[in-house]
Amino acid sequence: MKSKAEIAEEQKAYIDSLKQKTVDFLYTIDKSQIETILLSGAVARGDFFPEQDRFSCSCRKILYGDTCFHNSENKFLNMFSTKNIIECSKAEFVDLTVMRKENSNIKAEDIFGKNEDKNVPSLHSIKRNKIWYKINFIDFVNFESFRQMQIPQRSELLESRILYDINQKYQNELMQIDIWSRVDFKKQLLEEFKYIIYLLGEHKIDRWNRHQVYVQMNKNLNAAIRTSIHCLYYINGLYYAAEDKCLYYSLSLEKIPENYSRIIFDLCTQKLNDEKDYFRRESIFKSEILRYIEQFIYL
Repeated sequence: MKSKAEIAEEQKAYIDSLKQKTVDFLYTIDKSQIETILLSGAVARGDFFPEQDRFSCSCRKILYGDTCFHNSENKFLNMFSTKNIIECSKAEFVDLTVMRKENSNIKAEDIFGKNEDKNVPSLHSIKRNKIWYKINFIDFVNFESFRQMQIPQRSELLESRILYDINQKYQNELMQIDIWSRVDFKKQLLEEFKYIIYLLGEHKIDRWNRHQVYVQMNKNLNAAIRTSIHCLYYINGLYYAAEDKCLYYSLSLEKIPENYSRIIFDLCTQKLNDEKDYFRRESIFKSEILRYIEQFIYL
């Protein structure tokens, strides 16, 4: 498995080129009603790979709608005939967070034109010079609105990079956010830790074990593992990422248990309805991960 750092190193020149193309594009738009523009998502993190472009790919004309089937050489493979091989194009996607000025009612269409992909209702999508821009067009985010966000939203915002903030208004809000977040990390860490203790309490384990409901015991342990990953983010002074990528990016955190990758692989191997395997996993979790987290709780 490649780490985030390895991918970022491999993709550096390519991503730098994408960033420059994005900056060039932003020069062309009317920013009179825009306060701040952020580069977000995989390009901001530095681990972006181009994807199959389902809009220009001729494969979508076949029976499977927007889904394409490829062989290992990234060529379209007709499931009923191997004679029809069509090259698929690759798409470049750049995520942008665009904040309108306070008290402005301007919409994304007013600046960027019509939405060219309505499959993602929360984003405004346009294609310029072969690059798809996925635009999160929102009100200006200040300290108070940041505090109201869900944790993954905070993570996405703070991993973003400023492309346009001519009045440094967002930069000033970030200073306030940074000070508050340092305290919030400790608070969130303690709350998440208490939840782990609740999930794996002796009374709860004994209760389900007497019922021989090992599926429920494993479900609770899995929830504890997910929560412990959140804790590791807080220990590293970060908000945790969305669940579909939270585990992977935790592998690249600086402060993690020794042999963390191996531990995670061991924990992810489970026999869902097996008592012995449950206690194997619980023992690994408590000795390797929970013990590591405990040392940071009251610092």
